[in-house]
Amino acid sequence: MYSVTLNFQLLVPWLAQVPRSFFAVVITAIVIPVAIFAAKNFFLNLENFIGIIEYWSAAFVAVVTLEHLWFRRAEFSSYDHETWDSPKRLPSGLAALGAVALSFALVIPCMSQVRYTGPIAVHTGDIGFEMAFVVTVLLYFPPRHLEIRLLGRV
Repeated sequence: MYSVTLNFQLLVPWLAQVPRSFFAVVITAIVIPVAIFAAKNFFLNLENFIGIIEYWSAAFVAVVTLEHLWFRRAEFSSYDHETWDSPKRLPSGLAALGAVALSFALVIPCMSQVRYTGPIAVHTGDIGFEMAFVVTVLLYFPPRHLEIRLLGRV
């Protein structure tokens, strides 16, 4: 719960004024009914949840890997540790968000889950994970270059 509450405050800076314990109580109030419902068939629900999260994780890894290897030349010294809390000095993140969101236009037809099988997955099996990674790399590259050129932030 600590991680979730911290993410709320990082995502929307003015929420840092709200005590983190408030978010912990709210999230717990949401999680308990969901957990009670999911406990009826825990393994199946866990399997379904992990199956959906895998697509997001592939897209996330694609962005982080490309950012580190290509744009930062795999040099840890290229990260400015003084800018972590200064949004005006950080990359906007729009290239990453756009690439991940747009990649799902191809991921969804390629996914095969218990409740949904896409039209491509019917013929190929579940290749959504692979598509999420590859398509995100292809979609992240051009807008990130543009973002660096326009904003000057690496």
